[in-house]
Amino acid sequence: MDLLRHRILLLPLLLFALLFALDKIFYIGAVRDRVLLYKKVEPDMYDSRRDLLDQLIAEHPEHINEGRRIGVILGSSRSAEFDTLEIEKVLPGTATYNFSVPMGGIAHAYYYADLLKKNGIKPAFMMLEADLVNFGNPSLAFALQYDFDPRFVLEHTDFLNPDDPVSGGFRPDEADTFFLKYLFALYRYPLDPKNIIENYRTVSDTGLRHLEFRWQHKKLIELSNREHLGGIPNPLKIEADEEALSRDAMLVRDRVLGDGRPSATQLLLFKKLLAHAKREGIPLLVYKPVVSHAFEKIVQETDGSFQNTVVQALASTDTFLYSDPESEKPLRCRAFVDALHLSGICYEELTGRVFAPLLPVLENRHRP
Repeated sequence: MDLLRHRILLLPLLLFALLFALDKIFYIGAVRDRVLLYKKVEPDMYDSRRDLLDQLIAEHPEHINEGRRIGVILGSSRSAEFDTLEIEKVLPGTATYNFSVPMGGIAHAYYYADLLKKNGIKPAFMMLEADLVNFGNPSLAFALQYDFDPRFVLEHTDFLNPDDPVSGGFRPDEADTFFLKYLFALYRYPLDPKNIIENYRTVSDTGLRHLEFRWQHKKLIELSNREHLGGIPNPLKIEADEEALSRDAMLVRDRVLGDGRPSATQLLLFKKLLAHAKREGIPLLVYKPVVSHAFEKIVQETDGSFQNTVVQALASTDTFLYSDPESEKPLRCRAFVDALHLSGICYEELTGRVFAPLLPVLENRHRP
């Protein structure tokens, strides 16, 4: 009877182990592609940044041998179209890797700065996108869903004192959320049969299934990594009118700003990122992204003074630079795809305005 009783007690454990193993099937790329709705490209973008990091690690010795300086861009989709080829026209002799992701926030930026350090790579400069969107809880939620690894989260979680400037960072509930999503695939990628049906639906004018569009998109990301070091340049001019931009600004407000308050976690990780750049002697360019007038108005109404706290945090070091491309005059090219995203054709002008302040800093650091 004792043996039988013990066997019965083992059954729940065996069942849990079986379910845990089955859950891992959904981490397999071929399975995940079919479960996620074809339009859900965020996981692919976040995964591609790890591929880009591996590419940088492999190419790093070649850059060093050829005397090329490495730059790093850490931002959201609003910085995704900055292209290393255009940046090199402004900053000669550089190769700039763009680690921007959809809704990339400060936590994502610090994570990749930390990974670069762990892999022995010291960039010649880092560009950090920073406004209220980057500091908000929605951007942190994206990172908890698709970013990070257990080491990083544990190193920056203090369950007794989350606000400790050294050991703190993530709130206990945020750490719990990360580990649930990290350990259980169906928590990270929820299963919805309707998505699977939609993925296999054929688009009438092409004869292709929606799923094949996802695969084409992944190939484009790989091409972007190889030829543009993660940048996604788009020469097309797509311009929405002011009425459409105003509507879109209202629609995305809650999605990108949440309750309008900056995340305590991201504020603390911002301080850690500044301390890291200062300690390592890495010039840091903090960029205020250009948005539509309609969305800028919403930001000002939500917390108009927040950006000043970002600027003030940079005052302690002469290698911390702040770039507001429209502080002196508006861009000549100010076409917007939507409330948050400048049209790709405008990035040539924008690149010059954003990165030009780095030129004297880099030149001074490389004088004999």
